[in-house]
Amino acid sequence: MTLKSFRTISALTIAILALASCASFPHLPGDRNLLTDVTSPGVSREAVLMKLGEPSSSFESGRILTYRIGEDADGYFLMDRMVRWSNTKYSVVFVFDSNGHLQKYKMIPVR
Repeated sequence: MTLKSFRTISALTIAILALASCASFPHLPGDRNLLTDVTSPGVSREAVLMKLGEPSSSFESGRILTYRIGEDADGYFLMDRMVRWSNTKYSVVFVFDSNGHLQKYKMIPVR
């Protein structure tokens, strides 16, 4: 590979990465009831996963799940894991007992 072709490939790579970092990810309109069915004590971990999908993060072998939540005029929506934290309104934390039932959850505003 010549130095000129290396520079060209490098410049294209940098341009693509710069464009990708500025891209916004579309979301479905918000839903005020997004979390309603999954925040009752005793709801199963599987029910949370079925409704909300893959969590943003998981800790303690899946006993703790976190989701990034956005908000618009219509309600709440799940944030894509690749979106910057600056666009996230809330982090929702679910804590399950050893049987996989919800012990508690917390919706924490992101600053």
